[in-house]
Amino acid sequence: MSEHIRLKTNPIEVNQKKVDILYHFPFFPLDFKRKSLLKIMKDYDPITSTHMTRVAEWTNYLSDVLGVNSQILKIAAEQHDIGKLFVPLWILHPSSNSESSEVEKEHRKRHIIYSAEILARLRFPEDVVRIALFHETPFQDIKRENLYQGKYFLPSILRVADVLVAALENPSKYGNGSIRNVIPELVRQVKEGIIQREVLLEDNPVLHMALVDALNEHSTHLPMSI
Repeated sequence: MSEHIRLKTNPIEVNQKKVDILYHFPFFPLDFKRKSLLKIMKDYDPITSTHMTRVAEWTNYLSDVLGVNSQILKIAAEQHDIGKLFVPLWILHPSSNSESSEVEKEHRKRHIIYSAEILARLRFPEDVVRIALFHETPFQDIKRENLYQGKYFLPSILRVADVLVAALENPSKYGNGSIRNVIPELVRQVKEGIIQREVLLEDNPVLHMALVDALNEHSTHLPMSI
């Protein structure tokens, strides 16, 4: 099989080769590397690309509400799922009538490691890599006194945005998709054991209160609606 045909039949290898080109030029400007990675993702998986954009918008919005001005967090938010370039689409988006195997679930989870590896090899700031690596740490696994400081604070903002966008993007799973119904619906499903506590927004009281205040006071300025 020719190289051309082989590449066309294996999207993961295509993505790898595109990212490898960037690896050969690590000193390219950061803005160029950011845009290049996002373009590769958009070409590969428009669904994940759109999700990443929405999460970045919500992260910026929550940051403003909390008075956090962090360019590092903004970059991490826009790139947080870039490791999904190395996960097959059929694993990222399984059909509704099929149950993912444990192996597939584990492979899907590895996108966090892939994201950190890509960003580190491309010499993104260390804090960007750290936020991408820690943003899916379950809140209950973090000591309460450490949640609002140190290495977990910025990843926690990104995690809340990620959970919220996932809820908005899956109205059949989290209610009707209305922004005002997402939080109580998440709370209900957690209390009934439908989903794990780690996705409960109120597990992070500071961010939860900030989000509720934002919804009440600034509902006309929300960054996205579905």
